[in-house]
Amino acid sequence: MNQDLVVALSVEVERIGAFFWGTSLLSIMALVLTGWLLSRLLLAGKRVAERLGVGHDHRLHIAVRWMNLLIFVAVSGLVLRRFFVAAPVMTGLVAITSAAGLMLALARPLQNAISGASLILRGRVREGDHIELDDHAGTVREVSLLRLRVRDADGQTILIPNRLLQDRVVTVSRKTHLVPVVAQVALSEPDRVAVDVARQSALLSPWRAPGTPVRAYMDGLTLVVELQTWSEASVLPGRLALESSLDDQQTARADAKREVRTESKPLEQRP
Repeated sequence: MNQDLVVALSVEVERIGAFFWGTSLLSIMALVLTGWLLSRLLLAGKRVAERLGVGHDHRLHIAVRWMNLLIFVAVSGLVLRRFFVAAPVMTGLVAITSAAGLMLALARPLQNAISGASLILRGRVREGDHIELDDHAGTVREVSLLRLRVRDADGQTILIPNRLLQDRVVTVSRKTHLVPVVAQVALSEPDRVAVDVARQSALLSPWRAPGTPVRAYMDGLTLVVELQTWSEASVLPGRLALESSLDDQQTARADAKREVRTESKPLEQRP
């Protein structure tokens, strides 16, 4: 049996050599060129659509990406079919080996995809939920098939593989029982710009329940910012994070004003 296999492989090697020196090579090159041209046409169409004001969201980008994938699969299938006709035994061995390696390489992505499908279908985690997993906590911005996109209290984006939600203890808070968070920062003088900046910071805060309103106003010389969070446990970290952000903004603005005064002072002293 082994000798028959060796003989069959040697015959197929000769066929492949003749295959590359015949018209089959030209047909393969034509297939690859056709796939490349179709991919370029899709990219050009996407750019034209964006210039016309169509498809600025991610849906057009996702559609083009999937169509490119379909083109790649179709061209690869046609090329492999020609190789299979010329060398079925060798092509079968290569396909089995490649499939085994691909399964090993995609083991974790497959686990993420299965977990992501379970999350999406059952609605265990939704956009806008506050999630706590190990040392990470933040607001869920996107639930995709492979991972969760979470924004933490510092404004950073955290990508969490979906399979971790099946093996770890996860705390999910929803905006069914909202609790107010009030942050206060003392100012040296009333500042309308500071109120607008504080309102924007509250809107972008990861501790704010999505869709809830915010308030920013001056109470004497105190800047007050109010927002809504998920639970009592989120009040203290939400308030501290917001007050820290407001303090940093005020410090940056004070430093900018000081630099402007320093640069303009020599001009004022000229005769």
